[in-house]
Amino acid sequence: MKHSTRKKAISYFMPKMVFCVLTVAAITTIAGYFLASELGLITLNPSIDYWISAVLAIVSVMFVLGLGFLRPIIMPS
Repeated sequence: MKHSTRKKAISYFMPKMVFCVLTVAAITTIAGYFLASELGLITLNPSIDYWISAVLAIVSVMFVLGLGFLRPIIMPS
């Protein structure tokens, strides 16, 4: 694939991908939390509380990194 064709494809799909990927990541995280709480896997023990904090930290880092990598492609300076 030529560079110009690849650039056009990326310019077309990236704005849609940023919205879709970030939305799916947020919905999956929230759904997983509620599913785990319905199944009784989440209790308020301190050891489990640290796992929830770790998961939220990892998801937050992935969110920021995703924006950092995708935003320059969408809106070049």
